[in-house]
Amino acid sequence: MLPGKMEDGNFVTLIRRWRDMWNNLLHDHLQSMRLVAGPGVRIQRLASGTVISAERSSGVSPAAVQTGEAGSGGAFAVEVYNSGTDESPEMKVKLFNSESESGTAGQVTAGSFSQNISDQEWPLSGTSAQYVYMSMTYTPATSQYTIVFNLASSVPSAASVREYILPVAELSYSQSAGWKVSQLRPEKFGTITVSGRWV
Repeated sequence: MLPGKMEDGNFVTLIRRWRDMWNNLLHDHLQSMRLVAGPGVRIQRLASGTVISAERSSGVSPAAVQTGEAGSGGAFAVEVYNSGTDESPEMKVKLFNSESESGTAGQVTAGSFSQNISDQEWPLSGTSAQYVYMSMTYTPATSQYTIVFNLASSVPSAASVREYILPVAELSYSQSAGWKVSQLRPEKFGTITVSGRWV
């Protein structure tokens, strides 16, 4: 036989109230921890992380950064970030693998040759358009490839028939949106494969 309080359902009601109270407390706590955009504050969730930018009352500061397309990333991703403070911004361009923190930006292959490329950074000054590009040069005497990634105001032409230039990303600046990075390679992200050259 059950005690009178259990027969009336008071015990079950008490347990349900206790469960609802704890669920509400947990929900409120998790909501208070969540990042929420507001007036003048933009939150972008990207594969490489979350970017929070704030608009000053006088307009967008040079520190405002917009990188790539949301939901995409991988080897040889390029982003612009502020390594300084809001008062003294120090803008930098980073070449990296947005899906890995290994320190390897990606891999370049040409036939049986393969080379891992380390993450790289360059200082960014001014607001003129910039390009990240790869230069790959073959030296027949040593049968060696030299691969260099660089940041410049334009993509150079190949200096010889043994040099291959590949634009990786274009960086553009607008007063309203800040820096924008556009990946220029057809496959956007992943291993760079050079075919039909000195293999």
